[in-house]
Amino acid sequence: MSANQTVRSALIDMGVDPARAHEAALRYQSVDAAVNWVFGDGETWRPPSPEADVPLYYESESSSAVDDGSVTVTPFTTDEYPVSYTAPPPRPILQSNNPFQSKNPFRNNAVQPYTTIEDDSLRKAIELSQQTPSAVEDRSERERSVRASAPPPSPRRLDNDDDEVERLAFGPSNKDDLDGKLSLVPLSGVVSLMPSSMAGQSLADSQTSTAQANKEEEDIQRAIQESMMSASLHSVGSAGNDDFPPQTARAPGAPAVYITTSMPSYSAYVLQAIAAVPQIRDVFSVISGKDDDMEDLHHLKRVLKLQETADETYVDVNEDVQSILKSWDLYTESLPPWREICDGWLTNLSTLFTLSAEKASPLIDLDDSLADYFRRPEQVLSTRLNMQPHRALHVDFERTRSGPSNIHDQLASIVWSPDTPEQSIHYLADVVFVNLRRTPGLIVAPWQWDEHVTLDRYLTQNVRWATQSRAEQGIVQGELRRLKEEIENLTSFRGNAVPDAIKTLISHLKSSPSSDDVQAASRAELTAKLERISEVMKLRLEELQEQVKEREQAVKGGVFNTNDPEKNQHKYSLRAILWHDGFTTPGRHLYTYVKNNGEWWKVQDYEATLTNFEAIKNDNTGLFTDGGPALLIYSRDGPRPHEAYELSPSPESDSPLLAPTDVANSEMDTPTLNASQADTLDTLDTLDTLDSSTDASVSGHAASDAMDIEDGDSAAPEVETPTAAAPAAAPPPAAVPAAARKSSSLLVDLDEP
Repeated sequence: MSANQTVRSALIDMGVDPARAHEAALRYQSVDAAVNWVFGDGETWRPPSPEADVPLYYESESSSAVDDGSVTVTPFTTDEYPVSYTAPPPRPILQSNNPFQSKNPFRNNAVQPYTTIEDDSLRKAIELSQQTPSAVEDRSERERSVRASAPPPSPRRLDNDDDEVERLAFGPSNKDDLDGKLSLVPLSGVVSLMPSSMAGQSLADSQTSTAQANKEEEDIQRAIQESMMSASLHSVGSAGNDDFPPQTARAPGAPAVYITTSMPSYSAYVLQAIAAVPQIRDVFSVISGKDDDMEDLHHLKRVLKLQETADETYVDVNEDVQSILKSWDLYTESLPPWREICDGWLTNLSTLFTLSAEKASPLIDLDDSLADYFRRPEQVLSTRLNMQPHRALHVDFERTRSGPSNIHDQLASIVWSPDTPEQSIHYLADVVFVNLRRTPGLIVAPWQWDEHVTLDRYLTQNVRWATQSRAEQGIVQGELRRLKEEIENLTSFRGNAVPDAIKTLISHLKSSPSSDDVQAASRAELTAKLERISEVMKLRLEELQEQVKEREQAVKGGVFNTNDPEKNQHKYSLRAILWHDGFTTPGRHLYTYVKNNGEWWKVQDYEATLTNFEAIKNDNTGLFTDGGPALLIYSRDGPRPHEAYELSPSPESDSPLLAPTDVANSEMDTPTLNASQADTLDTLDTLDTLDSSTDASVSGHAASDAMDIEDGDSAAPEVETPTAAAPAAAPPPAAVPAAARKSSSLLVDLDEP
């Protein structure tokens, strides 16, 4: 069948390559059918290769014989020029010499070629690479090839194809896209063909799309910059008042929540915690606000007053925070900002109150309950050690995996350090700030919470009593180790649990009776003995475990428990906790626990949620992400007690360090030891420990000469007090040993030495 020249010419005019147009003209006699095939099934058609396809041979009447015996034939082709071809002589079939080859006549032993999809794909790729137009081809031929790869032309296409307009095209972004995940963006300078009748509408659409894309790109860049500049702890996640949740009435007993719109959000949480301390609210409330007051004092008083006057859930303190930070010259980019809170906020807060108290003291009635705060304003927020002439505003506790994880153990390791055995606390602040530090990347033990603590044991005036209590505590620790070893020896043998083994043996003897009377009687007797042993062992274990509980309670501080009111004057309660979950990415990562009207509240963002102290103790947020509780605020229960050191020269004066209170001639509690403790004291090591601990801990006094303890005597040991010993004078500030300065470095200084 010959090709339809009309169909072939029409396809070539449409831009179809001649080979494909010729094949379509051979297959179909109409233009529509040929077009459908070209842009349908014909897209995968490729012209046959002359080397691969062998033409059909037919003998013709004009065939002639050749001298070598072959026959010259003319192949039947559709081309105008026939090709002559000489058929090669047949080759003999080679036989296999494989002895294991099957002799089955019905089996085809010819090798079957194994082809895969990958081979077909490779073959098609090679064919496509061979058909790639070269650079020397005619430009019109390339344009027709491009048009041929496009969809079929629309029947409504007009004839005025000469006019071309620029359309919007898309391409990859020019940003740093290492993962290749960015979407396509509009490109400029890309021209595509389009009918001129649709040029106006498409051009307008292109301009609109380009403008929208540019605006979206600018918005994205602006949002990224804002998120980088305002991290999680520096903003509360809102850009304006329109994004705030609706205001609601303040719940009964709930604190007023402070929020900021543009200033660092951690400032609102710090003010929230400070406002939860009743001493701070009271001392600033009685200071009169005048026009000549300092700006930071005016704004701080306003913020604290909101806890009493606010009727709604949250209040905006952005302007107050801005003025306070500007007056105190504070602003940080570090996350989390605990160091700035301790070194900046607390220092300026103490200075502000001290200056304000000096101005307001003459105007305040000294008979008022707040008179003590204004009589010694430096004691409201600062603590002083007896071996340091300067004051400390907060104490740093280093959290580790195996170190102390509660208030008393941490404070004892600082005050009663082996390098400074004579150190003690001269006076305690009314508000104590505890900074919990942890090294990033290290696992720490969960914090053991104490909602109420008594700190009399660390004071200089109680150093004698504390020394003897610590000696008793050391004795109890020795007893505790002995009891645990006894329990271990009683319940374990070569790694096996003895009580469980006895119970298993008794069960076996009872479940397997013997038919022999003698053996049965022996088994019954053995079972009875084992049962008696098991019962006695059980009673002994219960007794030892009860003693262990008592000793553990004493080791944890039970030896310091006393009914003496002179030893229970400095009681503190937890008021506020600043908590961080350990992350620094944008989000809700900081919150505060505050105690208001006797109830605990969790303050985060715009809301205050009622909670309890048990929930706080079980909060493990940030335990494994370098977070957790970061700042604890304790304040005194009740008024400040009047102590003997108030009659001494001021620690901030030019006089030498204040000498400890003379307790040699004052009343002293005699430690009471039970019989077991007196027996334990009989050992030489314990006597040495007690003697050295007593000598090392009492500042400016002679140590006890001896402690006579009789074996088996349950009475309290006598403590002989020297009569000729006089209190030694305290060393001047320049004579403070280097070890003392080193051990107390965890206490942050307020005044220069």
